Amino acid sequence: MSRPLSFFVALGAAVLVAACGTSAQPAFYRLSPSAPEHGEAGIAYTVALEPVTVPEIVDRPQMVLFATDNTVDVQEFQRWAEPLKANLGRVVADNLSRELGQKLVVAYPASGGMERPDYRVWIDVQRFESRRGVSATLDAMWAVRGPGTDRRVTGRTTAVEAAGEGFEGLAAAHSRAAGRLSADIAAAIRSLPAAGR
Repeated sequence: MSRPLSFFVALGAAVLVAACGTSAQPAFYRLSPSAPEHGEAGIAYTVALEPVTVPEIVDRPQMVLFATDNTVDVQEFQRWAEPLKANLGRVVADNLSRELGQKLVVAYPASGGMERPDYRVWIDVQRFESRRGVSATLDAMWAVRGPGTDRRVTGRTTAVEAAGEGFEGLAAAHSRAAGRLSADIAAAIRSLPAAGR
């Protein structure tokens, strides 16, 4: 190889290495509680959330965009800051605490330390769909068991929230959808016999 040619090959390799070293860095997002504080607690009781289940297609660090009914786009550089099912469980627990005015509302794994919670909650997410610039959809089946009984209240919440442009807008829309899920579960807890009576 001639000297000028070898110089340009070496220069090209150096540029390639530099480009790889300055490649895009991942951005991280999280869901956040959205329920307002309802204040008065009344009788204190405990609420334990079992592990939340989510569809395997979104059970990954990367955010998943639903392009059409049959195609998805996994975003390598747009990621959840923690496992989605853990984040969702923690946010629902926080929302329930605000909705019910109760401090002892905990999500798994902390809920595993409660031997006999007054209320126990199960959430099975059927759809968690993100359409950038369009909407965030949360479709979940849930159940609540009341104190001192095997009676359960079951329901299904389908929340579709408008999402602005950008991934932060999607995370915010999913947070609002989680708030609607939490409100339905809080209403179910209120419909059951009151703990401590």
